[in-house]
Amino acid sequence: MLWLITALSAYLFFALGNLGDKFVLAGPPKPQGYTFWVAAGGLVSLLLVPFAVFFVPSSAVLAAIIIAGTSYILGLYFLYSALEAGEVSKIMPALGGFLAVFTLIISSLLFKTGDFFSLRNIIAFTFLFGGSMAAVWKRGSSLAKQNFKIVILAAFFFAANYNFSKVVFSGYPFLSGFILMRIASFLAGFAIFARFALPEAFSSKPAFNKNNTGFFVLAQTAGGAGFLLESLAISLVSAAFLPFVVVLQGAQYLFLFFFSYFLSMKVKVFKENFSRRAVWQRILALILIVCGLLILAFVK
Repeated sequence: MLWLITALSAYLFFALGNLGDKFVLAGPPKPQGYTFWVAAGGLVSLLLVPFAVFFVPSSAVLAAIIIAGTSYILGLYFLYSALEAGEVSKIMPALGGFLAVFTLIISSLLFKTGDFFSLRNIIAFTFLFGGSMAAVWKRGSSLAKQNFKIVILAAFFFAANYNFSKVVFSGYPFLSGFILMRIASFLAGFAIFARFALPEAFSSKPAFNKNNTGFFVLAQTAGGAGFLLESLAISLVSAAFLPFVVVLQGAQYLFLFFFSYFLSMKVKVFKENFSRRAVWQRILALILIVCGLLILAFVK
């Protein structure tokens, strides 16, 4: 169950990165530009080159590297496009639901494994899926029609990234495969979005608050650590359990909620209205996720 611990650690770091974003973002960046800079940030992985072993990948692995890198960038673009409409509380539950379903469908077709469909796994998946939905759901959170198709596209491309990343890690060393997929993401992002991002970088209204450079570095470091750990979890988990890595993302939103709740008592920027209903809803989500984890860990 090393993959389980690794995945939870990844989502802890993602939550810390999300906290840092509250200090960093001076306004909502344009989807094209922000996607490009996230792709460019992936080139930091080149620092790991001295520790990696490279050889010529097979044609199947090379194709998987290209598909995984490109689908990740497209997933980010569609996610940011949907978030630009300001419906975060509506988008994230829909994205989580479709992502889990698409990941399960693609992994079943790609790896042709039926191991997922045991009674234990289905019960554990149901608890984790329910906990993930409870962690982000809000009353009246029906998704606007114009965002519905965008969220489906984002979920599909993210699911493709998860599955083809698993293909890469199954046929190539982890660190080397991780670096090559980040290079593929950058090349895809450059080819598609550079013409939007570069002019924006020199605009008079930057998306990032330049007075918070330190928090920007910390947020990106935490996010990068989370991404590396999530990729490691994908490499460690069997193909049949890949959907579990996805539904565990609910833990990220729980971490984020409880961090924000306690920090709001001390730090002004985190001030939010935490209703009693919201707190109890997250406690319910925590109980469901813990039940799912216990079933995975101890039920044979």
